[in-house]
Formats: sequence, C-alpha cells, structure tokens
Amino acid sequence: MKKLLIIVSSMFCVTFGVFPQQNDFFEYEVVDGTITITGFLLKEREIKIPDEIDSIPVTAIGHFPSNNQDITHVVFPEGLKSIGGGAFSNNRISSINFPDSIEAIHTIAFQRNFLEELILPKSLTHIGQMTFIDNRLRTVILPEGILNISDGAFNNNLLTEIVIPGSLTRIGNNVFTDNPLEKITIGENVEFYTAFEESFFDFYNENGKRAGVYQKIDGAWVFMGQ
Repeated sequence: MKKLLIIVSSMFCVTFGVFPQQNDFFEYEVVDGTITITGFLLKEREIKIPDEIDSIPVTAIGHFPSNNQDITHVVFPEGLKSIGGGAFSNNRISSINFPDSIEAIHTIAFQRNFLEELILPKSLTHIGQMTFIDNRLRTVILPEGILNISDGAFNNNLLTEIVIPGSLTRIGNNVFTDNPLEKITIGENVEFYTAFEESFFDFYNENGKRAGVYQKIDGAWVFMGQ
C-alpha cells in the first residue's frame, strides 16, 4: 500500500502544474517552471502581459486566448518567447513592439488586425502560417537570423518593398502575394515557388537566382545589382 501511495503522489506532483489555473486577470498553465497564458478574463481593449505571475516567469501565450475581443493595444514583457496560434487574431491592433526575447510567432497569431509597421527582433526565428495576413502593413523589417517564414505569413497587405535576410534560404508559398511589391532585395539561390507573384519567380530564376536588388519598372522586373 505504501508503494502505491508513493507512486500516486509522484504522478500528482509531476502533472499538477499543467492543470489550468487563474487569477483575477488571466487563465494560465505552469509547465516546467514557466507560465503559458491561455486566456484573458477581463475583456479590456488594452492588455499588458505580465513578466511573471506569483514569481513564476511568463514565457508563452497559448492558442486563441483573445480571438475577436476588439483589443487595440498589447504590451509584451521581456522574457516572452512564444506567441501561440490565433493568439490575437481578429482584433484591432495597429502597432506592436515585440520583446528581444521572442523566438516564435505561430499560425494566424495576428491575422486580421490593423497593423501598419513591423520591426521584428533579432531573436525571432519562426513565423507561422498566415501570421500577419489581412493587415495594413506598409513596412516589415525582417531580422537577420530568421530561419522560417511559413505559407501566407504576410499575404494581403500593402507592402511595396521587402528585404529578405541572408539567413532565410527558403520562403513558404504565398508569403508576399497580394502585396503591391515593387522592390525586393534577396539573397542568392533562395528557394521559393509562389512566395511572390509569378513574374518575379520567373525573372529571379531566369537571372540565375542572383543576390541583389530587384525592382519593378513599368510593370517589368529589372535586376538593379547588389
């Protein structure tokens, strides 16, 4: 009987932290000594994510904690590493400052907001599918060190220019389609198929996938050099 009690007690200690918990403001889970926020209890338009709860660091926001709540502004803490799928989709956010600790922003996390500019930190390595689709983005600064941009990440925005960092060697499908792009700076031999409009794909390949600046002049792509 003592052995059974010890086993049950051990299992309880291991799994206890993953059950949903909450305070007056957030629902959250404690996993491996860090907190993932899973829900917002107050339907506020301006949200400030704490850097810790009960002295435990907040390192992640889970999936769909605030979908379609008319949020206009969100403040993220230093130490936050991941923003989950759909976390802030279908809101009214017009600007964001990401902390230097952020590593991944997942699928449709900021779909259908009012974002106009993004300056993404050097810590970021992954952008999920359709993460920033259907915004009003005119400027996006991608960090050197980004490794993956998944399908449709910046689709249907207002970008006229984009610089692809040298760390990015493959771009997902439809990442930059439905944007009025006129200038693309890109590295050598980057793999993509429908990441941009078809005419750019054809021109880039026909010109030996050279690194440099490509500009659209009178409706036709021209290689401007490095």
